[in-house]
Amino acid sequence: MGNKDITDFNEAQLRKRAASKEELNICLTNNYAFQKIFKNEEIVKGFLIALLHLKETDIEELEVTDPFVEGEVKEEKEGILDVKLILNGGKKINIEMQNTYQEDWAERSLFYNCRMFTEGLKKGESYYELPPCIHVGILDFNYLKSPGFY
Repeated sequence: MGNKDITDFNEAQLRKRAASKEELNICLTNNYAFQKIFKNEEIVKGFLIALLHLKETDIEELEVTDPFVEGEVKEEKEGILDVKLILNGGKKINIEMQNTYQEDWAERSLFYNCRMFTEGLKKGESYYELPPCIHVGILDFNYLKSPGFY
């Protein structure tokens, strides 16, 4: 069958090929493959445990949520996250995959994380109630321009 792009197959065909002994050559930098893999809770749980040095008990609850981030008013910029998760009823994690260099990557990442950080805070609630937010960028380019990136 050769090297066909993953978008040439529907989900049933992919499942059939994955269960067979036929080689399935899919790169996780393919957006479809990335989203399918990272919406599997067991895979994401293992990934986060390894990446963030967590214990399995640190992830009591894992919720894959709607990745669409709306602005508060019609004129505000919106965003679509690759994978958005909520751990243990509060901590929010955004996992983004980016194949090409973007000069505004740090600003864009900060925008997404800030929007995710403030969503859900109700009038009268204390800022201390804001849950921690973590942004994970899986990049296919070198962005180690700052000691804050690893």
